Amino acid sequence: VLQTNELASAKIRLKTSAGDILTVTGSKVGIGTAAPAANLHLTDASESNLYIQVDTADEARILSLNDANSAYKPLKFYGSRHEFLAGNVGIGTNNPTQLLEIASSGDSKIRFLETGISDSFLMLMNDEDWFGLSDDGNRFALGINTGNGNVGIGTSAPGSVLHVWGAISGSSITTNGNITLGNGTVNGPNLIL
Repeated sequence: VLQTNELASAKIRLKTSAGDILTVTGSKVGIGTAAPAANLHLTDASESNLYIQVDTADEARILSLNDANSAYKPLKFYGSRHEFLAGNVGIGTNNPTQLLEIASSGDSKIRFLETGISDSFLMLMNDEDWFGLSDDGNRFALGINTGNGNVGIGTSAPGSVLHVWGAISGSSITTNGNITLGNGTVNGPNLIL
């Protein structure tokens, strides 16, 4: 049934006995809703609404919202390839200044996961000036203290430019200074070469 008799609200509605299929009101089009809340509003399930909005200057938005428009819902992208051909991408920021900018009030983490096998994390610990790699998202396997430039391998508290906690193997060591060897304990004996 096509209804065009709602002149007061200037609506055009296409509906079946099951409900509204298409509603046009002013510059808004609704699919699955009689009250579109965006330029294009699609819904087919409770608490699932997709908005395509172009009502703000210099900005177009795609939003996934609940029925009350008070909370964001998951938005998934499936495809063999996704391309962002121009501009910057922001996660947690609406004004990215780099190709990819991640903003967080807490620690920022990127997780790399091979499904069912293993995962690794690229982490920035905001409150500790730490950037590095982790195998569990909590401790650093390799970390750089961005405050003083120290690098830690197996430790998150390097006391020198390079601090390795654990066994080291190699074919040669070249140095312009001292090498201090310890027995793995805090106050244990040291050998300085």
